[in-house]
Amino acid sequence: MNRLTSTLLCAALSLAGSTLMAQTTIFDLSSRDGFTQCTQECLRYDRDNQVWSWSNYRSALQMYHYSVTEPYYDDYLVTPELPLEAGSLYRVTPTAYSSGKTGHIKIGCGQGADLESYNIVGEIDNIPYVSNMDDAEERTVEFNVPVSGNYKLFIEGVGNGLYIGGTTIRNVGTSTVPMAVSDLAVLPDPAGAASAMIMFTMPD
Repeated sequence: MNRLTSTLLCAALSLAGSTLMAQTTIFDLSSRDGFTQCTQECLRYDRDNQVWSWSNYRSALQMYHYSVTEPYYDDYLVTPELPLEAGSLYRVTPTAYSSGKTGHIKIGCGQGADLESYNIVGEIDNIPYVSNMDDAEERTVEFNVPVSGNYKLFIEGVGNGLYIGGTTIRNVGTSTVPMAVSDLAVLPDPAGAASAMIMFTMPD
């Protein structure tokens, strides 16, 4: 019995290890190196200010600028282009807290320069104020992309100032969300009957 138990335990640990190894970090925003690869943009209020920065004291991203009056932040931190694959599940793990009042972030994914056309893949509202990053709660946002290609992600901070730590973007395996069909066409019955033929291409 002990031998069987040991065998099952080893198998479980091996499986767990395989699952962990399958998770690939696509982009790391938990350090200054990741932050310096990003760009910033503001589409409203404080267009001339670069409000995102890296806090060495907190080892975290911070959205703060002395000239911005809360709650008038609405600022994007944008990753470089990242190679994402259709059929894969991606996970973003921001650990965030507000600078004094509740905060709000949106996470978007898309292509091109028009950030407002990006899909919002997750929103985290009512981010609380805590005294330090150790007391902040890690949140999880998961998403996939319709077709393989190069995509950018953004973190949009809205309202009040924020600190965000430990953020990574990971490929965590196969997505359970089915891919959309393509080449969809609906052909009416040529004889005029109340019916139609639906044609489409199944996803790979």
